[in-house]
Amino acid sequence: MNRTPARGAAPTVSARASRPAEAAEKQPRTHEERSASTRSAVNNAIIQCLIDKGYAGTTMSTITEAAGVSRGAITHQFGTKREMLVAAVENLAARQEVEWRRLSSDLPTVEERSRAVLALLWEVFQSDLYYAMLEMWNAARTDAVLHDVVRKSEREHGLRHRQLLSEMFGPDVAGHPNFRVALDLTFNLMRGMALTAVLRENPTREEDLLDEWSAMFHLLVSTEGRP
Repeated sequence: MNRTPARGAAPTVSARASRPAEAAEKQPRTHEERSASTRSAVNNAIIQCLIDKGYAGTTMSTITEAAGVSRGAITHQFGTKREMLVAAVENLAARQEVEWRRLSSDLPTVEERSRAVLALLWEVFQSDLYYAMLEMWNAARTDAVLHDVVRKSEREHGLRHRQLLSEMFGPDVAGHPNFRVALDLTFNLMRGMALTAVLRENPTREEDLLDEWSAMFHLLVSTEGRP
């Protein structure tokens, strides 16, 4: 049966209803929407390039190719590679925070909580996002402007990370006088483990170290360990 309307006949209800939707789909994006889309694509491309190619391989050419936008569009948004990297620092830190909150959504009972939180934290230090941030830290060592931006971002997001970890460990652990130093030691240990894993990955050894540190962490923040 031919359902095509005769020439000159009124369109069917379904045809009339679909036209506003089609028109809405074809509605051109505003300048602000296009700008935001470009910035998002570039930020994501920078992070992926840092992960795949490292800082040295994160060039204007590789970024434009990964982002799927023109060089002119990028320079209009950011101006220089440094400005792009500065924007990427904030984007990286924000994405890391989202990842931390995702991992913290399902924690076990209080008895097993500290070991579980440390294991989740180690996952963060093994993630691609962390190694992308390491590339930025390395670049910041010899770039004063980037150094100031990375340091400021690390300070601001670090405070939020510590607050989140306090919530994850719970009030009994987070309220211990040794909690802050125990957390500092944890960060330094895991940074060292993550760097070592770049050249010598040994999951069994890493698991053993994590177990040993979990026991020491517990001693530091246990009730018996209070001064």
